[in-house]
Amino acid sequence: MHWGGELRGTLRLGETDRDYVLGDRLSVTAWARRPVTAWLEPSFSLIGQSWGRIDGDYRSLRVDTPEAPSPFPYSAAVTDPSKLGGTKVVAQIGAALLLPGASFVGQSLNLELGIPAYQSLNGPQPKGVWRFGAGWT
Repeated sequence: MHWGGELRGTLRLGETDRDYVLGDRLSVTAWARRPVTAWLEPSFSLIGQSWGRIDGDYRSLRVDTPEAPSPFPYSAAVTDPSKLGGTKVVAQIGAALLLPGASFVGQSLNLELGIPAYQSLNGPQPKGVWRFGAGWT
């Protein structure tokens, strides 16, 4: 059996010239793969992701002004920085197909299919339904 994990993060350290900062991001992945034949290694993985909302305000997206404040300062909810960010866990199954023959030694075709096991999104963001990945190693 083969197994592993990965931790990735993006920490935003400064503001843009428009006075806002994108949210920090964190991703944690754990996976396991087990050979069942000389050419097939099925796998399972969990991917946890978290991303923060935008801190600050991109003023040109607002429809109100300091002189005329509005209870709805944004023309659409997707432009409201407080409605971004969220948390998601994706469960994936996959397989590595190890290619036979001397000319393919050490090479494999990797396929993965995943579905969200948990999603908590701040505001009107599109929810994930499924994901598919393919790679040649």
